[in-house]
Amino acid sequence: MGTTFHGTPVSNPPSTIGDMNIYPYSSPIILTDEIFVRFGGQTDSSTPEQRAAAYLAAEKQATNHIGTLLLPTIVTRIFRWAGNGWISTDYGYVHRILSISLLYADENCQISEEVGCGRIMSSTFGYISVECVLSHCNCGISSSFPYQVQVSYEAGLPVGAATQGDFLAGLVIVAQINLNEMVFPAANESAGDVGVQSFSSLDYSEQRKSSSMKRTAFGSSARANKAAQLIENAVPIVRKAIVF
Repeated sequence: MGTTFHGTPVSNPPSTIGDMNIYPYSSPIILTDEIFVRFGGQTDSSTPEQRAAAYLAAEKQATNHIGTLLLPTIVTRIFRWAGNGWISTDYGYVHRILSISLLYADENCQISEEVGCGRIMSSTFGYISVECVLSHCNCGISSSFPYQVQVSYEAGLPVGAATQGDFLAGLVIVAQINLNEMVFPAANESAGDVGVQSFSSLDYSEQRKSSSMKRTAFGSSARANKAAQLIENAVPIVRKAIVF
């Protein structure tokens, strides 16, 4: 069953995203030096700042790959009103709606804001219905249709999902690739860790099946593909079939 929200807007949510989808964290929220080393990461001569940048980049890439944030996070997003009563949130695994506000213009082009309500129709994929705002909730909306909808919602993997062993192992691989590019690029499969289909050195050569390698948010190398495999084994990724 869907989850319905009726209420007043939430003031000052902990993490805010405006009318653009910007990653809300400026430092790593999962990876630490202890986790990195425990799952096979090599710090070598890297600095703490380089490792923090590599960890944060890996977590951003994982967010892009699976389609949601790695921890439950409150985000506020402004959507264009499409007229169909549906919103496709930027992140899947939506846990709850905190507030919905509608902006609309009357016949004199005066902008007004009204408190709305909505329903989570698919928590995994992040589909929210705000049709009830216009038809059932009696929110004080005039005959004018809103032109923007501001939604505060909580989304992200459930607590503990991103700290599973296989998920962390995948994150560490990606962080190591990022760190190598800063400290020791030759340690990666190729410059920028681009996937290599054929390789030859002295008396040894190999050629991979082109179908076995795929492009991911982590890259297209063998190690990037392994990281994607580990992370996908830990949590189902969100692939939206419909974007409203």
